[in-house]
Amino acid sequence: MSKGNPLLSVRIPVDLDQLITQLCTTTGQKRSDVAIAALTQYLLPPNPDDELSQLRQRLNHVELLVQGLQARRKE
Repeated sequence: MSKGNPLLSVRIPVDLDQLITQLCTTTGQKRSDVAIAALTQYLLPPNPDDELSQLRQRLNHVELLVQGLQARRKE
């Protein structure tokens, strides 16, 4: 008996299989990693409040960078 992670085997439509294959080819990820990420996103979606907070922080950072670039341009 294996002590690793449980095995989940499912049949998927051909179009999903093609998308997974394309993503794996593009990113170098394993099929299992893509499936785990998709299941995690579906079953344990991120908290919208946390996501919004992160986006605000990133936007503030970008705005500061743009301001710095504009200041350099005026010099």
